[in-house]
Amino acid sequence: MKILYRFFQGISILAMLFFSIPKLTAQEPSVKGFTQFAEVLPVDPYLFMYVTGIVEFVIVILLVTGLVVEIKHIKGPLRYVSLLSFTMLLCTMFVALLIEFFVRPAPEFMLVIIALILATGSAFSIYHKKDLLANG
Repeated sequence: MKILYRFFQGISILAMLFFSIPKLTAQEPSVKGFTQFAEVLPVDPYLFMYVTGIVEFVIVILLVTGLVVEIKHIKGPLRYVSLLSFTMLLCTMFVALLIEFFVRPAPEFMLVIIALILATGSAFSIYHKKDLLANG
């Protein structure tokens, strides 16, 4: 079970890094997608894109921090970082799915699959940390 947990940690780090960088650097596909969202949602597309990119990059930082904390067996409040990062990732993927189905004119199948995989992995990872929640 720990191998599967570590696998999801690695996949989550890579995926969130892969999706945050184009938003933070305002690459054309991201600008196009967020401009499309702004046609439906009353938001500034660039602000929405940058905030989304920042949230995704913060998740990467938290996931990496959680990995280091777990490998080095660091005690104290930092032991909750992985739990926080996977909770944030789960919420982010839930919002991503809502946007795909209710904002985008036609959901992009590959993005839906990726969001479902990351959401499932997050839920599994949160469950993996249930002892931390029970014991505090």
